[in-house]
Amino acid sequence: MNDAPLPPPPSGEIRLLADGDFAPYSFQSSSGAPAGLTVELALAACKEARMTCTVATRPYAELLPALARGEADAV
Repeated sequence: MNDAPLPPPPSGEIRLLADGDFAPYSFQSSSGAPAGLTVELALAACKEARMTCTVATRPYAELLPALARGEADAV
């Protein structure tokens, strides 16, 4: 197993995906913004690590295909 750290994404921004209908953990708020416990934890971890992160929501069945298409860096 290779334990070498991964290089940062070329844009310098980590793009995260979350299930858009898994309240209270992750969901799309009434304003359209990603919300929920895991969204807040991910953004707090990014802030603590001094990383720029964005979170987008997708239906559960689309999370891994979107990741495979390169639309995000992590789920």
